Amino acid sequence: MASLSLLCANAALAVTAATRSTALPTLPTAAEAARRPGFEVGSWFGFVLPAKLPDAIARRLAANVAEILALPEVKARFDGLGMETAAQTPAPFNAFIAQEFAKWHKVIKQAGIEAQ
Repeated sequence: MASLSLLCANAALAVTAATRSTALPTLPTAAEAARRPGFEVGSWFGFVLPAKLPDAIARRLAANVAEILALPEVKARFDGLGMETAAQTPAPFNAFIAQEFAKWHKVIKQAGIEAQ
């Protein structure tokens, strides 16, 4: 998953991911730097498939994506961008999306944000 870096005067202060970046392993997480356990804000990308797509096809597509992400040139490109890949099968990815939805729903509700 990609994460944001907090920048100050052209120097990174922290990454907002839950874990330190492999690209900058000495850079702390925001949770560490601000002493806020559990703080995590990251960006992620994934393929979302039609709901009625047969499981066998979804699993095969996930396997193909995992194979591509494991290619040395693809991994090197993502590493060069400071991004970490985490290929998943459909069930864990669906659970991750549900977890993200719940997290951000709570933040939006607590902040009193309303659609306009």
